[in-house]
Amino acid sequence: MEKFKNFFVGLVYENETPSLTKVLSIVFSIAFLLGTGYLLLNGLTWTHFETFAFTTAGGGAVTQMANKFVNSKYNSEQGKSPEKGGN
Repeated sequence: MEKFKNFFVGLVYENETPSLTKVLSIVFSIAFLLGTGYLLLNGLTWTHFETFAFTTAGGGAVTQMANKFVNSKYNSEQGKSPEKGGN
């Protein structure tokens, strides 16, 4: 059970502090899953579903890529990973 807790805490925290970009990525992913599941379970179609899917699923991925870019460019020495617990 402790491993599951550590996994889920790791999804939201970065260097022992909450990460806004990680929270946004999770929110985008949940919105995509809930929206898609609702449409599938009710047999509905949505004219602009591709825009919704691009924004939610793509938005989460782009947010994480931007987070990695900012961390590697500004929060660590060039060519080194940031050390855990400090910036």
